[in-house]
Parts: sequence; C-alpha cells; structure tokens
Amino acid sequence: RREKKLTPLWKEFLEIHASEVFFKEIVRLFGPSIEKMYPHLIQQHGPLTTWKVGNRFLDSHQEKTILLDAHVSTNTPAIKKPSSVREVHVDDPRKLYSGLFYLRLPNDTTEGADLWLYKYRNEIKKGRFFGQAISNRYVEAIQKVRYTKNTLIIFINNPDTLHGVSPRPVSPYSRHFVNLVGEMKEPVYDLESLQENIWWRRIKVRYNKYFKKSHA
Repeated sequence: RREKKLTPLWKEFLEIHASEVFFKEIVRLFGPSIEKMYPHLIQQHGPLTTWKVGNRFLDSHQEKTILLDAHVSTNTPAIKKPSSVREVHVDDPRKLYSGLFYLRLPNDTTEGADLWLYKYRNEIKKGRFFGQAISNRYVEAIQKVRYTKNTLIIFINNPDTLHGVSPRPVSPYSRHFVNLVGEMKEPVYDLESLQENIWWRRIKVRYNKYFKKSHA
C-alpha cells in the first residue's frame, strides 16, 4: 500500500540508494576508512568490492554480505510542548554506515530539528552508554548540520559517531528525511563493553533519593 503512494521517480530514487550501484559509491568514498577502521571485516568477508549486496527485510545475511535500505521517514510534529526526536546516541552497531537526506517542507520555518555532532569529554566513553544513548554530561557538541532540504550526511558507524537531534518548539510541521542504511549480520564494533553498570546506577539513584529525603 505504501509503495502505491510513491511516484515512479521516488521509487527509482529509493531503489538506487539501496542497490549495489550505491554501495559501490560508498566504497569509492569511504573504502579506505572502512578498511582502516574495521580490518576484521575485510579478513572475514574479503575486499569491499567483492561483497554481495542485498536489500534489508527482503534478502538474508546467509546469502548476502551487507543489506541496504533506503526509505522515507517522518517524525511527528511537536504539538503540545517542545521535544527532541532523539538525544545523543550512536546507531545500532550492526550498521556499517548510516545516512540522512533531508526533505524539509517548503513552508516549514520552525527552528530546531537540526542534527548535532558530538565528541566525548576527555575521551571518556567506557561505561557511559545506556543502550545506544549517552548522557549529555559526557559529551560536548562540535558541529551542527542544519535541517534544510537536499542536505545529505553519511557516516561510517562507530563508537565515536555521536549525534542527536536538537529540540523543536511547538509546530504543525513534521520532520521528513530519507534514511540510508547498510547493515551487517554481526555488530561491527563492541558496544556492550561501553555500557554503564545498570545495577550500580540504580543503587546510586536509590541512595541519593533516600539520602536527600532523610536529610531534608
């Protein structure tokens, strides 16, 4: 049903950006960086130019090395109060690369919804993640990518690709973009070793709550 709502031009656009042709462009632009960052992938699967490319949700990793996806996404508008789609995080470690192509509506003049890039404070990252998210107190913003139409950002996914979306005030406009994904079967990096100790976190929260209450 969703495909019927797409024009032939949009269908072609999405198909191309989830194809072997597009993956070859990724390899041309980012190949040396991927090889340097993840030599184990080359050892396991061979040169990037020999990888078998499939489509996510259609093909299987049993037959394909990497599964690509390109789809139009929409974030609902902030109706009652300012909100952020997602705060600072890293992407699913199974994604080799991620991309965003912004499709901002012509009449949308609302501030916010920009993509912010971050770095760790003092290079501290071990034991700071809660799932894929990380607290603002451990990071600092370094660059803003404005939410403007025809803006494209693509990055090779790793523990340093910290990013988040700035809040938007109340607005009737949704946030639109094409989401680009290249997904591997296994995580390309170890996010588990960077997780915060959940039990210790809960103990601290309960201790602080009790301590403050008993000394109020």
